[in-house]
Amino acid sequence: GARAVERRLPRAIVAAGMVGLAALQVLALAYSISRLGHTFTIGAREGGEWVAANLPPDAVIGMKDSGIFSYFAQRRVMNLDGLTNSFEFAEAVCSGRMEAFVLGHGVEYIAQHAVPHGVRVGDYETYTQPYPCGLRGGPDGELVLRRELEVFRGTPYKSSAGREEQLVIWRLARAPAEETGPAASP
Repeated sequence: GARAVERRLPRAIVAAGMVGLAALQVLALAYSISRLGHTFTIGAREGGEWVAANLPPDAVIGMKDSGIFSYFAQRRVMNLDGLTNSFEFAEAVCSGRMEAFVLGHGVEYIAQHAVPHGVRVGDYETYTQPYPCGLRGGPDGELVLRRELEVFRGTPYKSSAGREEQLVIWRLARAPAEETGPAASP
């Protein structure tokens, strides 16, 4: 096998081959690391770090593909990936009760990556985020997110397919004091 080939070749050629392979590995690693700043990994980290620094410790955020984001958010994050969550969640998505379900489970904020162009540039009043129904024959669910309740907009990044993406976080419902504004003086 390899040992027999190694014995027949001069040591200088074997050493040069090993150095060449090591150099290729270093180049491949350097290329991979250089691409990290342009991917969802960095977008999710940035959003999670914002949550950790700005939202109360008891805040609950809902998000699809939430692993990296959850780690950096240091808050409870409800996974909104269909049956991965629970059968009860899947039934709520497929029966048009998704908003009631997430609110009933304490979710106050929704984080979403890969938003459409209009959301990325801030040219929207409402954005309807679809959630696929994981049950046979059911319609997809959705959440309507309002520009006025947007609380975080991350740095744009490139998806693995090369598309420009961005992570955005919305509050689901305003607290009563925020809806009514400051109390009037007597």
